[in-house]
Amino acid sequence: MTVTDFIPEGILDNMSNIKIIGVGGCGCNAVTRLYNEGIKDVEYLICNTDRKNLMASPVPDKIQLGSALTSGLGTGMDPEKGRNAALESLEEIKKYIGDNIKVVFITAGMGGGTGTGAAPVIAKAAKEAGLLTLGIVTYPTNNEGLEFLQKAYEGIEELSRYTDSITIVDNQKMYDYYGDLTIQEAYKKADDILSTAVKGISEIITSTGFIGVDLNDVKVVMRDSGMALVGTGRASGENRAREAVEKALTSPLLKDFDLNTAKNLLINIVYNNNSSLLAAEDTLILDLIRESTGGGVIKQKRGLTVDNSLEEGEISVTILATGFKVNNTPPARTRSYSNADTVELIDSTADGSGTITLSTGITGDFQEGSIRELDTRNIFSYGPDCNISDMENETALARRERLRKEGKI
Repeated sequence: MTVTDFIPEGILDNMSNIKIIGVGGCGCNAVTRLYNEGIKDVEYLICNTDRKNLMASPVPDKIQLGSALTSGLGTGMDPEKGRNAALESLEEIKKYIGDNIKVVFITAGMGGGTGTGAAPVIAKAAKEAGLLTLGIVTYPTNNEGLEFLQKAYEGIEELSRYTDSITIVDNQKMYDYYGDLTIQEAYKKADDILSTAVKGISEIITSTGFIGVDLNDVKVVMRDSGMALVGTGRASGENRAREAVEKALTSPLLKDFDLNTAKNLLINIVYNNNSSLLAAEDTLILDLIRESTGGGVIKQKRGLTVDNSLEEGEISVTILATGFKVNNTPPARTRSYSNADTVELIDSTADGSGTITLSTGITGDFQEGSIRELDTRNIFSYGPDCNISDMENETALARRERLRKEGKI
């Protein structure tokens, strides 16, 4: 009997609306940590090609992917083998998702074999079943090698095709921000992003309020919305409104994103009945969020909910922001560079008559496999009516210096 032969009795009778699926070693470890925290009103499922990793987890619902293909020994960091393993086990995966589920979180580490290859297959099955499908994945550190980074980039691109929204946790930032913590504590910080997203959406779905938000509101904001941020902040005291918003919007481990480009917002404000929210605080919260998101939001809804389990005087603000731009730059394929200026010319229009964009190229010390060697802050554009000699005779670096002296950048 294999792991997939056993489905716990009553699995389809559980009325939870949310399922968290961990895929591959990284995803299974993250879900195991959340399971141990005891988050309620959600179901857990872990999927891996490594049988030993599966059996070590206390999560009861688990699928050994591709038993015939991998014999429970993993994929050898081959995403194609991970994909085929998931396809072999696709019917078991569909069975485990359950008819009661409305929202699926899929979490995985990108760059290896099982998570990179299998997560898109599982996401596609969930999305084709009509479920709101949300991906939360990790991006590897710079020193994990060019091939690993490239596979991670390709995995994220593939997963984004089958998820309504995706959140990218940058492991390099985990080391940058929390380098003084133990490795277990640092990874807990990354897991907190998944935990916050699950708790925030679960709270929105299950709570009733003075001004309610529900699952359909979540779907409107997150369906086919691209990159996502889900943050929750709690605060008390005189400046609780401002502090709660700042905490909700602070996600130092997320991959470089521009919240000013957000297109959709769902805001849920929770307070204790014994210390009700002031009208001025409600207005301030909305104003602060509008300032942080650039004022270009198309769809927005705000909910007000009473929760007397909050400490007296405490408020909680949950923000779902989607549709914003994120830097998922592919890793450089070239391994050697000179000190000469480098310029990239891109004409993105169909007829070839549009703006040409110039980037100054490599800056700082180059690290092989790094995705941070491109200077993306200084981008210059020439319109179709420009003098071609401007482009021929002025290097990008020279132009940057001239514009800096002119006070234009």
